[in-house]
Order: sequence, then C-alpha cells, then structure tokens
Amino acid sequence: MPEPKRTGVQLTLYTLSVLLLPVFLYVTWRVESPWPRFGCMLLAFGCQLSAKLLRHRQLNRFERESAAESSVPQHQIRVSAD
Repeated sequence: MPEPKRTGVQLTLYTLSVLLLPVFLYVTWRVESPWPRFGCMLLAFGCQLSAKLLRHRQLNRFERESAAESSVPQHQIRVSAD
C-alpha cells in the first residue's frame, strides 16, 4: 500500500509558515521592538509543528491499519469476500 498523501490542512499549515517568512523579514527590518519578531517566529514555528504532528499522527494511523490488515489470516479474507 502506498503511503497516504498529505492532507489539505497540512499543506495549508506548511504554506502559511512559508508565507510568514517575508512578513518576518519585513517586521525585522521595520520594527525596533522584538515582540512582533518573536510573535512571527512563534506563529511560523507553531504552523510547522502542527503540520508535522498531524503528519506523524496520519502515518501512525496508516501503520496501525496496515498492520491490522496484514494480521488477518488469508482464509478469513477469502471467506469474507464470498
């Protein structure tokens, strides 16, 4: 079985974290206070972390389902197909 594709939420979070890079650079260049920079960094890090955790959860679920399918004896599969 092929590995599952990334979900729309994961791709959106990755895209948002990449789009925050120009915002971070602009804030670093124009704003003297460190708090907006810190906020941009935390938001980008949070997006990356959330996307990675969702992917990890998705792959764990996929591995469990694959293991459950492979543990079913062949004669049960043939009987249930009839």
